[in-house]
Amino acid sequence: MFIVFAIIGLLLFLSQNYNSNANNESLLVENSQSEDKNTRDEPKRNERISIGGWIPQWASKSGLETLRRHDFWTGVSPVWYELNDDATLAPMLPENYKELLAYANSQNIEVIPSIANFDHVLFSKVVENEQKLQTHIEMIIKEVDYYDFAGIDLDYEAIALKDKESYFKILESLSRQLKAKNKKLSVTVLSKWGDDVKYGYYPETREVQDWTRIAQYADEVRVMAYDFTSQTATYPGPIAPMDWFIEVLDYALTKVPKEKLVMAVHTYAYEWYATSSADSESLLAFEPNGLANTYSGNRNSRAYTYETISVIHQKYPDGNLVDFQSEMIYRYQAPKSSGGIENRVVVYIDQEGISERAELAKNHGIKGIYFWRLGNDSDLYSHL
Repeated sequence: MFIVFAIIGLLLFLSQNYNSNANNESLLVENSQSEDKNTRDEPKRNERISIGGWIPQWASKSGLETLRRHDFWTGVSPVWYELNDDATLAPMLPENYKELLAYANSQNIEVIPSIANFDHVLFSKVVENEQKLQTHIEMIIKEVDYYDFAGIDLDYEAIALKDKESYFKILESLSRQLKAKNKKLSVTVLSKWGDDVKYGYYPETREVQDWTRIAQYADEVRVMAYDFTSQTATYPGPIAPMDWFIEVLDYALTKVPKEKLVMAVHTYAYEWYATSSADSESLLAFEPNGLANTYSGNRNSRAYTYETISVIHQKYPDGNLVDFQSEMIYRYQAPKSSGGIENRVVVYIDQEGISERAELAKNHGIKGIYFWRLGNDSDLYSHL
């Protein structure tokens, strides 16, 4: 009888132990699945983001100096072309273009020149019939072949809604032909941060620029995440406040594959100045909330490079400096050429602001960042 009870006890023990192990294994599987899900939800950090910048034709010398000053550049887009109304390209190659090409090639920096257009009427003329549209495409391919560029960047910032399908015909054809030559197509787009936002600035262009559709053809989509407050704004405001920059980035990630997404970062500054007693009062009372800055037909601000900002701080050191959402706001007074004192507010990005945006790009696992613009920027990139 004792032996029977012993056997029954052993069987009960083994059964409980098996169930316990099974439960533990089940928990391990659930925990493992949960960990896998969390890992999938978190973007993989990209330590080796691409870093590049545009160089306007009129700043080619200083832009090349910036390229030479740092060894992290992976690409450069000199703005060397505009549009003619007969669908051909208007070259704007600077005197040192051969020097720039030679240096970039020696450092394995991809040269992808930009074609810039800011006139929707001109673009309509370029695509007004199939023959002109094809001429435009052929001219672009011809330039890429002749100079052996790594590709081309289309920076078409003014497009009427009626020309949307013509715009995408250009993208489709260029994408196909450039891929066959192992060349790249970059497309630069205006910032957007929501599908239901009513954009007051170039609304038709923003509607034309369907990022998901563009990403089907482009090797990289460059989002211009700046000019939250325009140079023509009546009152001062941030150029690219961090909260808004993140909002644009998050929205872009819902439309563009991260391996194609490039966030464009500003390096310029805007300075608002008093032109009347009323303006003077608004400048003195200015608080950088960035919520509502009325657009004006009159340009009430000056555009500066980072080198000019350094000069301002040296010349007028007694102003008031505020760090607002990863941008710097500097209030100061300066003598007017006509006599009297002028109140000024300058908004700019510094080394920390550049570094923070680069870290955002890395943390979100996107392709990289691109600067407008290179040149006259001294040590602005020293924290990269």
